[in-house]
Amino acid sequence: MPTVKGLPKGKTAPLTISQDAARRFVVGLSWDPKAPPKPKALPSFPSGDPAAMAVWVLLLLPRLVLLPFRALFSPVIAADARAKEQWGKADDAAGRDKDSSHFDLDLACYVFDKGFNQLAYVGPENAAFIDASKKIYHSGEDQSGFGGPDDETISVETLGLPENYHHFFFVVECDSKFSLEEIRNPAIRLADGKTNENAIEATLTPPAHYNAHGFVFCHVWRDGDGFMLRNLEEYTGDNVDWPKLLSGFAAV
Repeated sequence: MPTVKGLPKGKTAPLTISQDAARRFVVGLSWDPKAPPKPKALPSFPSGDPAAMAVWVLLLLPRLVLLPFRALFSPVIAADARAKEQWGKADDAAGRDKDSSHFDLDLACYVFDKGFNQLAYVGPENAAFIDASKKIYHSGEDQSGFGGPDDETISVETLGLPENYHHFFFVVECDSKFSLEEIRNPAIRLADGKTNENAIEATLTPPAHYNAHGFVFCHVWRDGDGFMLRNLEEYTGDNVDWPKLLSGFAAV
C-alpha cells in the first residue's frame, strides 16, 4: 500500500481544516531529481607493467588538477544544472512529452458541480495556474524535482469558494518519457493550510512493471458546511480522459 500516513486507501473521513488561514488545505507533490551521471572509472592499476603504469598516471593527472576546481565551483555547476532542468522545456503543453529526458510530474485539480459537470481545471500550464474564483491556485510548473519539500502544490481556500464547486479531484501525470516507477521517490500529501499537518501522505511508486503514467490521489467534496475526504490512490495508464475517469469514482 502506498499510504505512509493518515487515511488509508478507499477510506472516507471528514476533512479537518483550520478555521483561519482562509480555511485552506494544500496538496503537495514531490520527487527527487535524476541522479547525476557517474564519472568514468579509471582502469585498475596495472602493477608490474612500467609502460602501462605510466599511461595510468597520465590519465590520473588531469583529474587531480581539476579536483580543486570542481570542489570550488560545484555550487555554481549544480545551480546551472537546476536552471537547465527547470527551464529546459517551454510552457507545459497538453499531453505527455514522450521525448523529454526530465523527471517531470504534474499535479492537477479537477472541479465539478453536484451533478458532475466540470467547472474548473487547475494545473501547471500558464493558462491554468488559478481558477476563475481565485480560490484554487497552483504553485507553478516544476520540471526538475529540485523544488522540495513540495515541488508542486495546489492550494484550495474553502472560505469563499463558489457554492457550485462541489467535487474536487487531485491527480498526477508523468510529463516525460519515464513512467512513475522510474521516478525517484515520488510522494504526495494533503495537509491543513495553517498547521501543515498531513491528512494523507502517500508514495506514488507503483508495483514493478506496472507502466503507470498517472495517479488519482483523492476526492474532496462538500458535506453541509464542511468537507469530506476519500483516499483513492489508483494508478492509471497514459492519455487518460480525466473527467470521464473521475466521474466513475464519484459514482461509487
